[in-house]
Amino acid sequence: MDSDSSYNNMLVLREAVEKYGIFPILYSDNDSKFKLIRYEGSCFFTYSEETLVGEVITEIHRALLELGITLPTHPPDNAKAKGKIERLFRFIQERFISEHRTKNLDELNLELEK
Repeated sequence: MDSDSSYNNMLVLREAVEKYGIFPILYSDNDSKFKLIRYEGSCFFTYSEETLVGEVITEIHRALLELGITLPTHPPDNAKAKGKIERLFRFIQERFISEHRTKNLDELNLELEK
């Protein structure tokens, strides 16, 4: 995958569903591809009372809802709330990669799949 875009994330989710079936929950970080979090200091959005009401659903979130997959969210900057996903990332970074010295990403993905 060349970039961490919404499109590429949707492709990965599609591949996972096709290979393993529909899963009940997707843990993610608060990246805007999964959950749009607005804050009043943003220089990219003009706020009014009307725009702060309701929830904006991202394309990934919409697709997950259509499949019946829960996307739990958490307040920004709350590492404790996203501990499950962060623990997995820590394992991959600190142990898995160092224990599986491979020459390319395909080999590493095969090992991770095992």
